[in-house]
Amino acid sequence: MPEQVPHVWFNVAEWQQRPHGLQPWRVRRDLVATARNPHFEARVAAPAGVRAEVITDAKRVELALTPTEVGTEAPLLVDVLFEGRLLERHQLNQSPTATPTTKLHVDLPGRPGHLQVWLPHVSGVVLNEIALVDATACDPVPSRPKWVTYGSSITHCISADGPSQTWPALVARELGLELYGLGLAAQCHLDYAIEQTIAKTDADFISLCLGINIYGRGSFDERSLPGAMHGFIARLREAHPEVPLAVISPLTSPPAEEKPNHVGLTLAKIREIVQTVATGFAGVGYISGPDIIGPDEVGAYLREDQLHPHARGYEFMARRLAPRLSRVFNLA
Repeated sequence: MPEQVPHVWFNVAEWQQRPHGLQPWRVRRDLVATARNPHFEARVAAPAGVRAEVITDAKRVELALTPTEVGTEAPLLVDVLFEGRLLERHQLNQSPTATPTTKLHVDLPGRPGHLQVWLPHVSGVVLNEIALVDATACDPVPSRPKWVTYGSSITHCISADGPSQTWPALVARELGLELYGLGLAAQCHLDYAIEQTIAKTDADFISLCLGINIYGRGSFDERSLPGAMHGFIARLREAHPEVPLAVISPLTSPPAEEKPNHVGLTLAKIREIVQTVATGFAGVGYISGPDIIGPDEVGAYLREDQLHPHARGYEFMARRLAPRLSRVFNLA
């Protein structure tokens, strides 16, 4: 099970013992409790980015998973990749009348190669079992620089084609990085739990996509946002003084650009604050959201709400973000 082979599992802060298996959490549960919010808890329990990776010559991988929630609208998908290419994608049973367990069997090439099994990114699951069949090798993958990325639903990427097709997953493969994803749909509010998680993670690179949830919830106003954001970044710089850090402001969203939210902030004003605070730090690179998806690209890459990208939009984001993050991280 996972505790016996920690080198196999990525993007996991803690495994919780559940009936018949273990549930992965991206943030330690004692830190999750500090938010005192069930929606935050549900999002960090969603294993977006959680995956097993090994070098193996197995002929088959078998696993069994049980959703912690049933009847979710978005499908719970498992992606199996070999040597960076998608072999199979499977949807878990999500019947609203029961808590079903789905057993999967995926045939592999049977030659040595890099196997990845990506767990569903939408909501929580319990890992009942995972096994390699007819394997003579199960070796750790080569070490890669670790990239921690934090953001909202636009980093969580629920509408991606599968868990391995989120923009952070695509960028990580393009740049050769080990992903630790902290995309939290509707829950990117500079929480202490996230600050502590990033601060205590052995990161080589960090990126923060900040602002859209703050606009939507009105969690900070023009008076409180600069200080809150400054404090969050400052604590990360104290923990990782030499680590390159990128701050990404909100993508273009026409309905919100000049419309004040209930605390009087427009999205354009939030973007201005994000840029001002980020550029005030040494070692922090700023990436403008409209440079990733701008006004002329809204129709092609955002859903009808003119806020969230669809699957093709996340692929487009990856293509735009990879070279920009590479420059901030000094990889180019």
